[in-house]
Amino acid sequence: MDTLASAAYYTASRAYVRDVLGGVEAYRYIVMLVAAETIPVIVVVALGILGGVYGKRRVAAAISSLRAFFYPLIVLVDPKLIVIPVFIGSVFVYMFFINALGALLESARGSARTYADVTLVFPISWGIGPLIPGVLEPVGGYVMVFTVTGFLAGLSSILLAIASKAEDDGVSEYPNIMASFKLLGSQLILALLAAGAGLNLFWNIMSIKLYETSGSLILFGLIGGTLSTLLSIAARRLAGMIADRIEPIKMLAIVYAIYAVYGLIMYKLEGLPFMILWLTPLYPFREVSQTMTISRALPREAQTTAASIVTLTYSLPSITYPILYFIGIGIAEATVIYTVALILSSVLIGRLAIRTGRRSEQLLHKTRDVGA
Repeated sequence: MDTLASAAYYTASRAYVRDVLGGVEAYRYIVMLVAAETIPVIVVVALGILGGVYGKRRVAAAISSLRAFFYPLIVLVDPKLIVIPVFIGSVFVYMFFINALGALLESARGSARTYADVTLVFPISWGIGPLIPGVLEPVGGYVMVFTVTGFLAGLSSILLAIASKAEDDGVSEYPNIMASFKLLGSQLILALLAAGAGLNLFWNIMSIKLYETSGSLILFGLIGGTLSTLLSIAARRLAGMIADRIEPIKMLAIVYAIYAVYGLIMYKLEGLPFMILWLTPLYPFREVSQTMTISRALPREAQTTAASIVTLTYSLPSITYPILYFIGIGIAEATVIYTVALILSSVLIGRLAIRTGRRSEQLLHKTRDVGA
């Protein structure tokens, strides 16, 4: 239910910004919108309103249902003030997401394949969600689109509150948080943050280009969400199998390098070739390998903390986006930032993967020596 709401919101918000602000300003303003969507993760983690910190997952899930009221406000305020309801609503979005992901990672027990299989529900829902705006907008305008989106989001929070077990309450992960950052290491955190900065910036700006190229809200949702997501279903399971076979951290380094090349090609393409290449299912390989790299680095009792860190690596870099907005960043500048960030991240994580492999081999040799 949450993924349906997220997909509908993503498609509708990008199209709405383009429709009310026009082409040139939309490319600039989307940077501020992304910042408003992602910076609230800092608020959520800093205030500790997480089930993993206070052991109150059901309470956090119930409070997160308040986001339902902020989606309709997007079309009721001045277009330049959209960021205000988006920012407040995103606080509750992250309260929901971190607790839901923490529960999933606990259940996966470190298996990338299990995680990939269980989360197949995400691409299925994301394949349907982008069609919602195109169907509802001709009937009731963007007001209806964002109202329905809010209803779906609020309902998903209530469902998580109901589904959360009583034993979730009272189990605090607070002592694990600082230790978790030490276990992950500063080099990995830096690489993940750099990649997140480049990927968030570039692909949100490119979504405006896709909307302009497609020429309609329904086609934008079909290409940008439904078809690309359906193709990712098979890729998601493959991603889990590969991550278990070669280690998630090695896979992540390779995926980042591929993303760097892929983005440059997308920047150059126009028209139908651009829309076709958009369908390439790279995201599942990044999401599975990145999530499981962090999850495996932490103990099972700290998986809501792992979910918090996963979310931070995706969202924290957006704190710099308001500066980029005022500078007047465009698609060319975003491409340069994206390419540098992905190459840097691939190199850093590749070095870590090599180091990790050497340690594993040394440990294996020591074990064999002791056995002999």
